[in-house]
Amino acid sequence: MLSRSKSSHPSVIEKDFLTALERLVACKPTNTALKKLAAQGRLRINVSTVAKEAGRARSLIGYEGCKYMGVRLQVLEQMKPIASPRSGAAVIARLREDVADLKLQLHNALAEAAAHFHARHKAERDAERWRHAYDRLTKSTSSNDATITDFKR
Repeated sequence: MLSRSKSSHPSVIEKDFLTALERLVACKPTNTALKKLAAQGRLRINVSTVAKEAGRARSLIGYEGCKYMGVRLQVLEQMKPIASPRSGAAVIARLREDVADLKLQLHNALAEAAAHFHARHKAERDAERWRHAYDRLTKSTSSNDATITDFKR
């Protein structure tokens, strides 16, 4: 029996796994069942789907200490958590988090709006105060035209 020496070149099986992983990442599988999942938007990258796409046994990359550990690590890196919750409790928990986040955003927006309102109100009061002061000044200067000369052109 011929034994293969470990070289830096990947074996044919390893190449099959790696190309299958690339196709799954690109969402372009060749396996018919995986094509249907991709069309439905439900294709997930995991050890089983990579093995199915490669046409190889899952046990070659399916457990810790398997023969193709490098491929397994790459598959595990590409695995994404399931975005949509599958159970009612998970949906409710996610919705409660969303509600809490939205309440916080609303509270912050209301506080900011109140701060802007108070700043505007203060600016209006100051403007009115300055307007009255200007009116008093111009009224007092118009009565004393003999002593103050206006340099308007």
